[in-house]
Amino acid sequence: MATAEGRADAGRDGAEREYARRFAAEHEHFDDDLELWRGAARRLGGPVLDVGCATGRVAIALAEDGHDVWAMDASQAMLDELAARLATGPDAIDRRIHPVRGRMQDFALGATFPTVVVAMNTMQLLLTEADRRAAMTRLQAHVATDGEVLLDVARLDHEEVREALGTEIPIAAHRRTNGVLQAQVARYDAFEEESRTLEFSIDICEAAPGEASVSYLRRHTIHIYEPGEIEELAESAGLRVLDVAGDFRGGPLGPNADHQVYRLGRVSA
Repeated sequence: MATAEGRADAGRDGAEREYARRFAAEHEHFDDDLELWRGAARRLGGPVLDVGCATGRVAIALAEDGHDVWAMDASQAMLDELAARLATGPDAIDRRIHPVRGRMQDFALGATFPTVVVAMNTMQLLLTEADRRAAMTRLQAHVATDGEVLLDVARLDHEEVREALGTEIPIAAHRRTNGVLQAQVARYDAFEEESRTLEFSIDICEAAPGEASVSYLRRHTIHIYEPGEIEELAESAGLRVLDVAGDFRGGPLGPNADHQVYRLGRVSA
């Protein structure tokens, strides 16, 4: 007989797996950044470490290019969804991807990598300075001497965030590979300026042809990085900024940039 605790665990596991499935569906169309990571892997070589891999959007693309990829995430549900995706794909891709569960703050793989990728604003999930410093130290420990850490975080203006609190921000709709039309609307819910912690939600509506639409809400809490903050964290961990851009194509980090895209390398001895 299942215990109440067992039923609760099963329910929680089911909810986390559903979250992972929806996460994969929401991001399957996003490929603006893929050439950046792919180009870095071509230039630097593999194997590649994908930190915060989620359901494998980046890892699978890199494996398709022929690289071995260590795909790390703190969520077992995300890794399970990655495994499900790999099970329906070519065996060659499955063999190149090595899933591993770990947290950015304390992972230890016992290896270094010429290419380390931290994509899709993953660093913004670290809400305390202690966690941010610990994660940067872990990245430094896992990048090869001549390798690079590549990461991106969003660039958000404080005043614009304050002015937009409580208002709806439409995100472009897209049609998924299964024909479902997905529309997303974001809303900034709360902003703590001293810690630069932003709470926001995304209302997602999906409509399949001939069926009633389905809506669900996704809530997020992230840290907003000031320009220069990544550089300071990197230097404190023994890394240096090799390049910084304002988009995934190498554009300048100006006042109108939406992203901060960094290439970091080890500090020379």
